[in-house]
Amino acid sequence: MIIETIISTRNADGSDNIAPMGAIVDGEDWTEFELRPFVSAQTFQNLQREESGVLHLTDDALLFAQAIAGHWTDWPVLVPADLAGCGRIVAAARAFEFRPVSCLVNHGRATLHCRTVAGHLGLPFRGINRACNAVIEAAVLISRAAFLPAESIRQQLDGLRAIVERTGGPRELAAWELLTAKLAELAKS
Repeated sequence: MIIETIISTRNADGSDNIAPMGAIVDGEDWTEFELRPFVSAQTFQNLQREESGVLHLTDDALLFAQAIAGHWTDWPVLVPADLAGCGRIVAAARAFEFRPVSCLVNHGRATLHCRTVAGHLGLPFRGINRACNAVIEAAVLISRAAFLPAESIRQQLDGLRAIVERTGGPRELAAWELLTAKLAELAKS
């Protein structure tokens, strides 16, 4: 099963990198999971250099949108991780510090098998919001704008927009605005 997560890693300059990424997990204990970043991604480069990171489970759609758009209106509050060399997002529902234990690169994409080395409970789960799910799906689409047909993305976003407008709160609506601005920016380039 693929779970959409937020990964924090340490950049070469010591700052934190925050990026969305699907994690492949078998079962529910999160002791092991796989990540499949592109080798050109900052997250992959950081994991190769630092050999640690933090995987976050969150229902905050705005966090996903800000990470995709690269526009942070609210940089998340971070505390130092116990064992990983980067920050841990305080507002996440759960966080798992991890180390990659193997890496296979194939056609520009890596498969990292990761093992959890520490776990943290955070904010309580708020519930399932359809707008949050729609924003995350839109974020995934926009992150693939370089290789998906633009018309297909627009059609799918039209359906998702109605869900966000009908069921979203202020954070989901702000997230939607960031994503549509990012898509317009990508269309110009």
